[in-house]
Amino acid sequence: MKEESVILNLEVKTDVLRYEGIESRIIESIESAGIDASRILFSSFNHETIHRLKQMRPDIEAAILLAQPLYDISGYLRFVGADSVHPHIDRITDEEVRSLQGRGIPIRPYTIKTQHQLERCMALQVDAIFVNDIEWAYKTT
Repeated sequence: MKEESVILNLEVKTDVLRYEGIESRIIESIESAGIDASRILFSSFNHETIHRLKQMRPDIEAAILLAQPLYDISGYLRFVGADSVHPHIDRITDEEVRSLQGRGIPIRPYTIKTQHQLERCMALQVDAIFVNDIEWAYKTT
């Protein structure tokens, strides 16, 4: 992946099992691989993990994954130290998306599975989307 130009979304799965010290191991792996920090994006449902990663490498973008609505998303992002949000597509309102966009916060909803969800994301001009079927998404756009 070192020579590729893609951005790597590293979803750290510490919401069920905590894996003590995982953040240090991830940072060490990235650094030893020589992958440019601008090509890395951390995300996790465990916002403590995101907080620790941002403390260790503030230069790497980090996103909180949201499965449920959250009061004052932008305030919460500041509190955690996260840069962006990956909300479940059905758990964020258009008004919340526009508010976050107005603050310059990247939004990448997951998991887009229907034509209506895809059209909504396109109309809202979100930064990116997560899909299970890339071919379907390309055909649909």
